[in-house]
Amino acid sequence: MAEGAAGGRLLDDFGRYEIGLFAATQLGYLPIVGSLLATNFFEPPPETCANESVVDRFHSLLAEWQLACTKRYVMWLFSMTDIMSTTLMFGGLLGAFIAGFLADRYGRKPLVVGLVLLVMGAAAGGYMVVNLVLMVEAVEHSHSRLLIVSLNGWPLAMCFTALIAFFTRHWLLYHAFVATIAFFFFAVLQCISLESVRWLTHHNHTSRAQKTIGRIAYLNSASANEHLRSGVDPSEPLKGVSEDGSMCVVKGNHATDGNDSGTRYKYTYVDLFKHKSVGISVASLAYCFTVSSFVSFSGYFHSSLLPGNRFLSLFSMGLLKLLLGMIPFACGSYLGRRPILLTSIAVAMLCSSALTFMLSSTQFSDTDYLSMLSVLMASALDPSWKIMHLYSTELFPTGVRNMARGICQVGARCGSVLAPIMRSFYGVYPVVSMAICMGLLAVQWLIAFFVFPETSRCQLPDRLPTEQST
Repeated sequence: MAEGAAGGRLLDDFGRYEIGLFAATQLGYLPIVGSLLATNFFEPPPETCANESVVDRFHSLLAEWQLACTKRYVMWLFSMTDIMSTTLMFGGLLGAFIAGFLADRYGRKPLVVGLVLLVMGAAAGGYMVVNLVLMVEAVEHSHSRLLIVSLNGWPLAMCFTALIAFFTRHWLLYHAFVATIAFFFFAVLQCISLESVRWLTHHNHTSRAQKTIGRIAYLNSASANEHLRSGVDPSEPLKGVSEDGSMCVVKGNHATDGNDSGTRYKYTYVDLFKHKSVGISVASLAYCFTVSSFVSFSGYFHSSLLPGNRFLSLFSMGLLKLLLGMIPFACGSYLGRRPILLTSIAVAMLCSSALTFMLSSTQFSDTDYLSMLSVLMASALDPSWKIMHLYSTELFPTGVRNMARGICQVGARCGSVLAPIMRSFYGVYPVVSMAICMGLLAVQWLIAFFVFPETSRCQLPDRLPTEQST
């Protein structure tokens, strides 16, 4: 019965507009990931360099500059590849911070569309902040949000990145292909996406919200009244209620009563920390995003150092993440968010423990089993990524939702900035680097256990709490 009801809610939420928007926003990850992981192919594996020649090479910028097989280190430990990767990820960090504020102030659509056009560095970080919120605010039911994050485009884009790197084998062709795909999705999103009705309602753009609802209803071949009953009425304040109609009362869900002053305060990042419950949720999620990104990107960058074909390693990692990423949708309706989150982190922690042991043993330190377990560790975090992305939208009201996601994505980008450094550290102290990952994951599990609530069957909150705590 519950599965049938969930299926009915999915059909209610996904008309032609929502399906088209979902496909475009998730496939928009193809150029995003292609940009962020480009440096993964800059430097060939150590064993492929012999007599200043590169065997089975990807002709990267370093190869163009004749630095691919030259060991030139900056600050003792960091290679040119590490510096370039860190610089790219730092751009993503700035983009994540700025995009959250701009999207809450000026709307979701302008940021989503513009950031696909400007796809490198900061724009890539900004896109990951805004695109999910635009999609999540287009649906009403928690099971629909679970489907959206479960089918996140990142794993597919990893497979895409490995394939285009394998077939192009040249930095110029690679980036030309990525740029072409980015421009294509810029045009698609500009044509098909509409501004979030929730954002328009929150900022009192009632007439625009009504026109947008009418446009969506037309695209979905439904009457405007039917859409209003199943969606968002711009004349009424939005509330955080459960799907059975009762108020959603969980720690971290910041729903308030229906009183509306008629004016909207323009929030800043400072407002996130004026409320104790909101501040704790933001800080905890930011840490979890940082650690998960650090471990995941360390796995991505380590794939070029591990035994075996690096193109195949990245493709396998993306494929495994795609399959494991469906676990939240398959099990979320009866398990809930928290058990999936805790189990996913625990599996990754066990993998890192096993890797620490294998790296300390000469018998396993240079085998394909090491590559397989490294791929599994990074991929095992994918279900937890899905749940954390859900939390970053479900725990925060409309007026600050993108800023909260911005802080979470800043944490994620901080993790990705540190990952190239860990790549170099891994080359010198592999056991210590893996033990660090294990310790960070253990702390993340404890935070997830003690801080995060169960938010399944809860609708998105609209306003911050009326009471302020410092």
